[in-house]
Amino acid sequence: MYHKASIAPLSSTQISKILNGHSVRISAGNGHDIELSKEQFKKFIKAHKNGKGMTLTMDSYQMQNHQYLRGSGNVKKTAKGNAKRLITSAT
Repeated sequence: MYHKASIAPLSSTQISKILNGHSVRISAGNGHDIELSKEQFKKFIKAHKNGKGMTLTMDSYQMQNHQYLRGSGNVKKTAKGNAKRLITSAT
């Protein structure tokens, strides 16, 4: 059974890493809503109570169900990169 948790915003790189099976450091916040297993949720709550983050590695089921996170990373960073590419290609 999976429990919903609200985590701090993740960058595009972090989203890519976590959806490819790598570990990512997360903390509580209002950036993204994800589903954690019972054990992950327990660890997440304990870390939040202590004001800390935790390292999360998603299982294959979680990776499959969280593909919607792709493209929802830090928009400011992405917009800045796109603007730089446009400027350099125009010159």
